[in-house]
Amino acid sequence: MSGFGVVERPEGIWEFHFRDFKRDTIDEWVQTSLEQIQLYHARNQHLRQIYYFENRALPTPYGTSQTLMLAQSLPNDMMASVAALTSNTAIVSLIRVTVKRIPGTDYLRIFQYEVEADAWMNQRDHEFISQR
Repeated sequence: MSGFGVVERPEGIWEFHFRDFKRDTIDEWVQTSLEQIQLYHARNQHLRQIYYFENRALPTPYGTSQTLMLAQSLPNDMMASVAALTSNTAIVSLIRVTVKRIPGTDYLRIFQYEVEADAWMNQRDHEFISQR
């Protein structure tokens, strides 16, 4: 059983829960994310995800490479918002490396509090709706 869990909120935001960064966890996350990217892009919808990390979850080299691959796979014309809720310095570092290395990753932000992440997601969703 992997350390990855996913739940869709009633308002359409996806919660991704990470208990670890083992290979099966990462593979399930990548597969789920790629399917969502393809579906939301085809429908011209705003993909919204919030990542929850357990404090003991530490990035692995495999997880890091897959994170970079996934960030590169997002189409340039797609609206996405990804909020990472964590105070884990290793995960914060991984996200910062991703944002620094991959152009166009302004859709990815780090938050310590869920209320801030929700407010940012709602703001971005209003922007997406007004641009349609």
